[in-house]
Order: sequence, then structure tokens, then C-alpha cells
Amino acid sequence: MRTLVIKKGYGSMKQHYENNRVAAGVQNKNGGGGRGGSTVVVVQRQHLPSAETVVEPEAVIEAVNKGPKLPPPIDPKLLQELKHSAAGVEALGTLVQYLVFDLDAFSTPQLKKTVENLKCRYEEELKRRDKLSSRNTEALLEDVKLYAERAERAEKDKEELLAREDDLKRMNAQLQKEIGEMQEKFRQELTEVSRTGEGGKLRDEIVSLQAVLELRTKEMHEYRKKAEEWCQKSEALNSAVARAAALQARVEDLEAQLLRKASCERKLQEKVRHLSESVERECRQNEQLALENEVLEWKVNESAKLMSTLTSQPDVSCMLLFFFPSFIDL
Repeated sequence: MRTLVIKKGYGSMKQHYENNRVAAGVQNKNGGGGRGGSTVVVVQRQHLPSAETVVEPEAVIEAVNKGPKLPPPIDPKLLQELKHSAAGVEALGTLVQYLVFDLDAFSTPQLKKTVENLKCRYEEELKRRDKLSSRNTEALLEDVKLYAERAERAEKDKEELLAREDDLKRMNAQLQKEIGEMQEKFRQELTEVSRTGEGGKLRDEIVSLQAVLELRTKEMHEYRKKAEEWCQKSEALNSAVARAAALQARVEDLEAQLLRKASCERKLQEKVRHLSESVERECRQNEQLALENEVLEWKVNESAKLMSTLTSQPDVSCMLLFFFPSFIDL
């Protein structure tokens, strides 16, 4: 007894096994009939996703034994090998069914979903960042403008205060000079009066001069009070200038943050571009694999039809065995 195995190389049958026919042939040869006395029995089954019909080797042997020509008894070792081969073919069909129909190995839905999620997250983050950046920039510009105006007004007030202070200092110096001159004149006149005896007239002049002195002293107190107020305003101006400098530093820091965010956005765009290219490559590969799958499926179907036709004619099978021994594994 010999087993015929067709060695047609059509690539990897493990990836494209769905909807293909599986053919198993058993050839029994008796010694008295030579090449013409062989009997070929072919069992075919259609690989379906649902329940499958498995033909046991014992049934094949029984059908052969019931034929018109009774072959010698089958070797138990060869029968065991036939059982093992049938189980392997059925397991391979189940694996191909799982890969093609359940796992969907020829598509990349998870990668596409990941890319779409990344694109949505990137667009939302970009919109949120632009809105936040615009709002913060506008608020900062308003604050800087307000503080700049306040600083400008404070600077003008400071210049006015300094000018008024200089005027007060000059007026004070002039008054002090006038007071000194008047005191010196008073002493001279007092000496002259004491020498001439004109006391009443001089007393009137002294009273008048004292009134003028009190008036000038009051004016000096008012000027000193105003000078203190201007000093306080000058201190407030210095604090406003320091606040404006701090805001300027904050604006520069925010600009640096915007630059860093722009760099991160460019990196995200590059990553999305790479992912899109990867998805396109996967799609092209899947289309090529699907095309090859259709070609191999057609070739396998044609081969199965041809083998079915040839094995149904014993004389043709024997002629193939005789003229093409290289395609048959004895």
C-alpha cells in the first residue's frame, strides 16, 4: 500500500485556507496487477466556518474493501498516519478560520482607532491651548498697559513734586535769607533806637515784623507738609515701577512657555504624520495580501477541481504516476 501526496507549491496555505477544498487520497496497489491494478479512493470536504464533516480513515478503507477489487489488508501504521494527517488538516482549518473570520488579521482597526484618538486629542489640546494662551495674553497686555499708564502718571507726578520741592527749597532759602536780613536790620535799628530814644515807633515795627514772621512760618509749615505728601507719592511710584518690571518678566516667561508649547506641537504633528504613514503602509500591505489571497484561492480551487477530475478516472491517475513521478511522494 502506498500513499499519494500532491506537492504543488502555492505558497503558505496556512494564511489562505478559508473556503478551500482539502483532498486526501489513498492508493492501494496489489502486486499481481502491476501499475494497472491500482485502486484510488478520494475523499473531499468543504471547509466551512460552521460544523464540518470529517471522514475517518476507517470509512475510507471500508469503502475501498467493498469495491469490485479487494486490496490486501491495510498496514495499521499507515492507518495511524492517515488519522494523524486528517486531524492536522482539521486543526489547520480551524486555525485559519479563527485568523480570517474572528481575529481579522488582515486589517488594522486598533491602529486606525489609536491614530484617530490621537488626532482628536491633539486638535482638542491645540484649541484649548490657543484659547488659554489668547486669554492670558490679553489679560497680561491689559495689566501691562494699565500699569504702564499708572507708571507714566506717577513719573509725571514725581517730576512735578520734585520741581515743587525745588521751588520750596529755593523759597525757604530766600525766606531764611530775608529773615536773617530782617533780624540783622532789626538789631541795627534796635541799636539805633536805643541810641536815639525812638522806642514807640520801633515797637510798632517789631510787632509788624513778628506778624510777617508768623505768616511766613505758617507758610513754611504748609510747604513742608506738601513736601512730605510728595515724598509718599514718590515711594508709591517706585513700588508701581517695580510691579511693572515684575509683570514684564512674567510676560517674557509666558512667551518662553508659548515657544516650548509650539515645539511640543511640532513633535506631536511629526508623530501623527509617522502614524498616518504607518497606517497607509499597513493598508497597502493588507490590499496586497488580499489580492494574493484571492489569486491563491483561485489556484487552489482550480487545482482541487483538476485533482477531483483526475482521481475520478483510475487510468488517468496511473498515467500521471507513470509519466510524472516527480510530483508524487511514494
